[in-house]
Amino acid sequence: MTATSALNVLLLGGCRPRQSARTLGQKQGRVNFEPCGPVNSANTIGEMLQTLAILRGEITIPPELRALCRIPPTMAPVPPETGFSHLDAALVELSTPIEYVFRGFALNHNRVRTIIHTPIRNVGPEAAKLLGKWIYALREGKDEARERTSAELVNYVPENVANRELVRAVVREMRSNRSDVVSGLERICDILGCPVGVILYFFRYMPDGRPVDWPPGFVNEVVEGARRLNLPTFDPTPTLLEFGVEKAFREDQEFHYVHPLLPIMGEQMIRFAESICKRGAADRSPRANEPIPA
Repeated sequence: MTATSALNVLLLGGCRPRQSARTLGQKQGRVNFEPCGPVNSANTIGEMLQTLAILRGEITIPPELRALCRIPPTMAPVPPETGFSHLDAALVELSTPIEYVFRGFALNHNRVRTIIHTPIRNVGPEAAKLLGKWIYALREGKDEARERTSAELVNYVPENVANRELVRAVVREMRSNRSDVVSGLERICDILGCPVGVILYFFRYMPDGRPVDWPPGFVNEVVEGARRLNLPTFDPTPTLLEFGVEKAFREDQEFHYVHPLLPIMGEQMIRFAESICKRGAADRSPRANEPIPA
């Protein structure tokens, strides 16, 4: 990076940081949050490792799965001769440890809800109830219950739903597992070879401003993982509280920031990225084998 060029910061995360960065746009001239071109929204370690594998040209997502994996039409591998060497830093936001896997590919949680859950739920109360049982069994790793409910649930996939046979296949075959935060973050750092910062994600906030994570304890797991790897963290809570919790989230999409908050949060992300670049790459070795406290 020269004295006048923008920092190249790869953003791996969900809607909140991505919308915040997009609202500021490239015109701010301090940070380029798309140094590898458009990349997919990612909520989990598995999705992020899949993103990096796509950018490195190691895997190709089948056309019929690109929507479920939330892959932008213009997303493409980076030039192999440069790889990620042009990156100044990366920001990572993990919103869940639960991985959705279908035929070896990591599916995006939001797309699974939109493409799989919603059409079935809209069939009626009976379908919605069975869907809830299937989601619970899937998330909790209860294979017998998942197989039993999926065998029934495929019959509720509407006839007119797009790619119906694919939707039915996902209901039958999708599995879940829980990612390991420390090994996953360490793998991301090793692949990128640049300083990495972690943005904390809270599921929602109580009216009095208390943050709530889900599953319970997940944010602490992320914080401890970042500590063990000497990765800096950014907690958006103070900025959100200063803005006002009661007006921070959209009424139509309760997990998304309102538009006036986006540039404010985007500025905080830029400052975080700048601080990471000044800090430099962390030495992760001293704490790599420490056990995570129970």
